[in-house]
Amino acid sequence: MARFPLRKILLAALVGGTVFFSACAASVNVVERTGTQDRRVVTDSKTLEMATPLEVRTGTVSDNVMRVQLELMNHTSEIGRVVYLVEWFDEQGMKIDVPAAWNQLNIQPSKIESITAVAPNASARDFRISLKRCE
Repeated sequence: MARFPLRKILLAALVGGTVFFSACAASVNVVERTGTQDRRVVTDSKTLEMATPLEVRTGTVSDNVMRVQLELMNHTSEIGRVVYLVEWFDEQGMKIDVPAAWNQLNIQPSKIESITAVAPNASARDFRISLKRCE
């Protein structure tokens, strides 16, 4: 009789362990979210006085081409103007040489706006978004 409760305990442990480890399994979702301290977002104190980077999301579009989105919040009572530049890097960390231009983004007071960019090709594995405040 002592063996029967042991079997129940072992079965419960097995089922519990299966549930625990399946909950910890890697997600198949292709979106990665990061907080505001992302090293890939480069800015200065003047920009941070006006806008706060909230979240960076990465994913892929067709043919495994990388896509990135940055959310910025204007925490002032005036329209915020920033310019941004997105640079792309390959798996060795080398900059992909493609034409890049600074783009302007206007953010309404106390609102959140997104910057979205798609890599020029499938060799892009990382990125850097540079932000500057427009006076």
